[in-house]
Amino acid sequence: SIALGFLTPLFRKTFLDVSLNSSAQDIVSLMRYGRERAIAENTVFRFNLNTENGSYWLTSKEPDKPEGDIFTRLTGNLGRLNNIAEGLKIEAEMNTIDFYPDGEAESFRIKLTNPNNKGLIITSKPGSGSNIAVMGENEKE
Repeated sequence: SIALGFLTPLFRKTFLDVSLNSSAQDIVSLMRYGRERAIAENTVFRFNLNTENGSYWLTSKEPDKPEGDIFTRLTGNLGRLNNIAEGLKIEAEMNTIDFYPDGEAESFRIKLTNPNNKGLIITSKPGSGSNIAVMGENEKE
């Protein structure tokens, strides 16, 4: 009974860390998919992020639409609305990130934080071949 009292906070901390890592990897996977599709289909793909409710999704630029940038959500499983794990907080400088047919992307920085204040940074810089990286918030970018 006493041992159980010690294990409960440890399990909670471990679960929160796993949720943080899993959500970061899910975001990165969808971004990498968007980058690959942009190259393969020779069109701009956009990663969309709602920091208010933690949702994110992919859209693609409508071809042959000279009247402006019109993006539509992908169909199928990869076009669905995704959400970060419950209890996490997400911050970003921009709510959209474009992936271009040449493999490049806009520079971005997304921070995920769990209730224990452990954070992960998802980032990419132009000219890096759109290398999308996940790092601890204390690591050097």
